[in-house]
Amino acid sequence: IENFAEKLFKEWGIGKESKDNGILLLIAKDDRQMRIEVGYGLEGALTDAQSYWIIQNVMKPTFQVESYDKGITGAVDKIIAATKGEYVPAEQPASDKMNFKTIETLAWLGFLLFMWLGSALARSKSWWAGGVIGTLIGAVLLFFFTWVVGLIAILILTPLGLLFDYLISKNYQKHKSAGTRFPWWIGGFGG
Repeated sequence: IENFAEKLFKEWGIGKESKDNGILLLIAKDDRQMRIEVGYGLEGALTDAQSYWIIQNVMKPTFQVESYDKGITGAVDKIIAATKGEYVPAEQPASDKMNFKTIETLAWLGFLLFMWLGSALARSKSWWAGGVIGTLIGAVLLFFFTWVVGLIAILILTPLGLLFDYLISKNYQKHKSAGTRFPWWIGGFGG
């Protein structure tokens, strides 16, 4: 069973190849043979002597009374206890972290929102709506950042919103009265 366990261990590539930290618990029930094959990376934590002890004192007694599940569970518990803390899994990239695809998507959404707002604000009769939108965006930022950042955002975005609305409304009216095509940033893609 030892040769077969070694062959199986290598064929299946048990454990991480770079750390050689796999463990194979092999049971040949009909042949009444058991083997715990340990990769070199874990031999310090789970020695041959410990593996032998687990087989002789945990698995064999329970297998003799045909309580195979209890023997396997007990052996796995002892193996886990012996190797606990040997390897800490590498930190998986968190799904809430921004990646390039997320930033690209947000940039496109921001661009489309800018065009939609420009189109909607340009067609309005008054230019105060841009100031209101700037204030609302600043107020939303209050929830995501400190109150100082939110207050500064309100103080900057309100006049910028007013100015933006004033300029695009004026530009829209100029193109409308002249009968020319509107600029792309206020919805004038032509056609």
